[in-house]
Parts: sequence; structure tokens; C-alpha cells
Amino acid sequence: IMDFLFAVRPVNANLQLKNPAILIEKIVAFFRAEFNDNNINVTLVETDKNSRLLIDEKLLRDVIINLSQNALAAIKAKQENLAEKASNNEDYNAEFVIKCFSKENKYYIIVSDNGCGMKSETVAKIFEPYFTTKANGTGLGMTMVYKIIKEFGGDIQVRSFKDEGTIFTISLPIPQKERRRLACAT
Repeated sequence: IMDFLFAVRPVNANLQLKNPAILIEKIVAFFRAEFNDNNINVTLVETDKNSRLLIDEKLLRDVIINLSQNALAAIKAKQENLAEKASNNEDYNAEFVIKCFSKENKYYIIVSDNGCGMKSETVAKIFEPYFTTKANGTGLGMTMVYKIIKEFGGDIQVRSFKDEGTIFTISLPIPQKERRRLACAT
């Protein structure tokens, strides 16, 4: 019910100037054990630990957790598929990676996995409300992710390749330290 209400109502974000690197480190520490229990390597690469963004800590956590749970499901599906085909599972190194960096006044969070990937038809609909590929899914998780990123003034893009994996690229604006004055015409 909460997901439904969130999907149909505007996001009420409490935007505060926060260091996303610290938040993302905490989030990764929260779910790392579950991934390790499923033989999935988790890598966090942060090249910018100093940027501060206008974000809502709880909502950013929701975004990262949603993307990580989808990646976990995709990787487990690939592991099961390889096991059913009696393929050599030892050749498959399950990977989940989050990279964070800043470039040209934007902060990027790139979330990738080498799970089962998605068909192009699925990618085209992934942010639509009520679209799901999961038997027990509501189809609201990725809609919520999209709305939250837009509320932060950012953008999110997805690329996916069937049987190879998925990459989500989130870009968020870095607030300018000083306001530029417009020259007045006299």
C-alpha cells in the first residue's frame, strides 16, 4: 500500500546537503552479507569522497536497496539457469559493482551487475508504473527509483544486455558553491 501511495503521490523529499559516499558505504555494508551468502562479489569504487549533494538520506537508501535487490534477483536467476543447463558454474563469477565519481558538476552513481540482463522490450518499460517481470512484484519499485532521482534533480538511465547484465547510471547535480551573477545591461 505504501509503494502504491508513493507511486501516485508526489515525492516529499527532505533534501539536505549530505555526503553521498558516506551514505552509500553504509548501505553497501548493510546488504553485503546477503550478497556474499549467495557467492556474489560486491565492489564499491568511490573516487570522490568529498562531494555534498542535496539529497534525502532515506530516499537515496531506498534507491540503492531497490537496485541492489533487483541485481541480486538477476544474478540468482543466472546462477539457477547455469545450474539447470549443467553448465560449469565455476566459470561464472557473480559481480555487483557500485561506482561513484564526480565529473562536470555532476555526481554519478553507476550500479551494475552481470546477472541475466533484460530484453530491450523490458528496458523500454522498466520505469512504468505496475510493470514487473517478477511473479510477486508490484511493478512500483523502479517507478519509485525514477521519481526519487527526479526529485533530487537528477537523471537515471539503464542499459541491459540479455545474459550479460545491467547497468544503471544515475547523475545528480552538485550544488554550486557560489552563485554566478548575471551582468546587467545598461
